[in-house]
Amino acid sequence: MVTCTYNMERPGSAQAIAREYELRIQAGALSAGERLPAVRALAVELGVDPGTAAAAYRLLRERGFVISDGRRGTRVAAQLEPRPRVLKELPPGVRDLASGVVDPALVPEVGRALERVAAHRPNVALYEENAKLDALVAYAQAEFGRANVDATALSFVGGTLDGLERVLQAQLRPGDRVGVEDPAFPRLLDLLQALNLQAVPIALDDEGPDPDHLDRALKRGLDALIVTPHGQNPFGASLSKERAATLRRVLGTHDLLLVEDAHGWEVEQRPSTLTGGQQRWAVIRSMSRLLGSDVRLAFVAGDQHTVARVEARQAVTTSWVSRLLQEVVAELLASADVRRQLRRASVETNKRRLALLTALERRGVRAHARSGLHAWIPVREEAFAVRHLLDAGYAVLPGERFRLRTPPAVRVTTAQMLPAEVEPLADALVEAAAGQSLIN
Repeated sequence: MVTCTYNMERPGSAQAIAREYELRIQAGALSAGERLPAVRALAVELGVDPGTAAAAYRLLRERGFVISDGRRGTRVAAQLEPRPRVLKELPPGVRDLASGVVDPALVPEVGRALERVAAHRPNVALYEENAKLDALVAYAQAEFGRANVDATALSFVGGTLDGLERVLQAQLRPGDRVGVEDPAFPRLLDLLQALNLQAVPIALDDEGPDPDHLDRALKRGLDALIVTPHGQNPFGASLSKERAATLRRVLGTHDLLLVEDAHGWEVEQRPSTLTGGQQRWAVIRSMSRLLGSDVRLAFVAGDQHTVARVEARQAVTTSWVSRLLQEVVAELLASADVRRQLRRASVETNKRRLALLTALERRGVRAHARSGLHAWIPVREEAFAVRHLLDAGYAVLPGERFRLRTPPAVRVTTAQMLPAEVEPLADALVEAAAGQSLIN
């Protein structure tokens, strides 16, 4: 329990109390997870009324410095630090299997679509124009229709994480508990930390979130649940129809916000969804995986209230997703050549993933790669595995950044490897998975 000696010009001010705590947290004098005095104890210590102490804690929560967690009291929140987004330059001859992107050769050419759009659009768009292009509204509704997701309420956002942030802020408040798949996408964990939301790990298997783990988390209290139905990064889980039905029964009548990250739906696939029984929900379908990482456009379908809140907040910030970007995306999606290329890309990325999975199975290594662009391979020692693979000519990511409670592993981007190239990689992965102690 923390006690503090304050030196403030206005000792009775909630703002001054909050500012003192902020300074101590920023200076490292208070550590993440450290418990602060109860409201009444703080009031007595500082000689202020309980209302002032409570107001100081409220300010700290709103600014992301503390989390209030019911009977466990008020604790210092972990402070978000910028993470380097650019991978270190790899040594010559090392194959990059750490980047999480699709092989550029499989991504449609955007330049020609830009030229076609630029040839017939005005130089300046009017602020009064419709914020959503009709052709993309029709496409989005058809996309959601493949999973029987109601897209009557529909919004456009600047990519998956932009959509997640807007949806979460529309429904949650600092300190709320959010169920996330474990292992999870690191930028999602960073986002939750930035919003001062608590990530609650839900174990995964190849068919999706584990029903028993979810049930236990629900009983302890969840305010939201984020699920990736297909192509989960990094684990590759794909929500089966049977697992989806089980999870819907587990969710039952629990009052929580259900969010699905549908970036990994395959072209022409009929994906599973958990939506349909929740009052508060959203499904986010990004175009970045299909059309390239620079295409920052995603569709959000959800309940009327959530989508209305998302659009109301968007109206006073970015106003809309660039009409130029929308027109380029619509131009690409309307092209028969692009649609054929997207189907080929889907077939090819699946072929590459399965080639590595099969090669590892022949060698007795159990990997997780049921869908998507990656394989999650359990190892004894992550640091050794990453070094060993680098020495063998392959750059992969350690699982540490993805894991909450999951055992050690490495993530390999299978979409970068041709089927004919996987045998040497599989040999190196067998040695890496075994660990240093078994090789020496």
